[in-house]
Amino acid sequence: MANQVTIAVIEDHPLALVGMNAVCASNSMWQVVHSGDSITDLLASKTACNIVILDLELHGRLVTVDQINELLDAGSRVLVVSALTSPTRIRNLLRAGVFGFVSKHEPQEVLLDAIHAAAVGEPWTSPDLAAILARDPLRPALSEQEERALSLYASGLKLQSVARIMEVQPSTVKEYIERIRAKYEAVGRRAPTKVHLARNAEEDGYL
Repeated sequence: MANQVTIAVIEDHPLALVGMNAVCASNSMWQVVHSGDSITDLLASKTACNIVILDLELHGRLVTVDQINELLDAGSRVLVVSALTSPTRIRNLLRAGVFGFVSKHEPQEVLLDAIHAAAVGEPWTSPDLAAILARDPLRPALSEQEERALSLYASGLKLQSVARIMEVQPSTVKEYIERIRAKYEAVGRRAPTKVHLARNAEEDGYL
């Protein structure tokens, strides 16, 4: 079928694996071409698939960004389904290129919506998880310009270089950084140095 979507399911709990396979089988345009509990086995099989539905913790170990990158490099869109819903973790996964995140506490319909979105190449997060990300109390609310300044500055650029890229004065960038530091301090996260800012930026998915 020309429009058929091929799917691999990676999950180390047998009942959950059966359940996700059943969800995929509910749509005649979706075909599960690989089902197992190992990313390594999937990659070794060289099975081409449009979507990989992936549990974030396999056999007691968290899946790494490098492993996710291997799946992305193989041409698959990665949809994470996990009980681990830390806002920072979710944000970092989305920044790394994961197409969507579904909590295992969500109903089946949510997973169906996520697969539909991934099938057409649309990043997806459930409304409940989006709300969690938005109200994360330890993540300061930064303006769009502050986010951009933090991303550039924390990546190692000097104020002058950040200013040139953002097409503003160095004094303006300095003001952004000072405001960012104050906002992090206000939520109890230290940010007195560039090293601290870089660590916070990485945790919050800006790098």
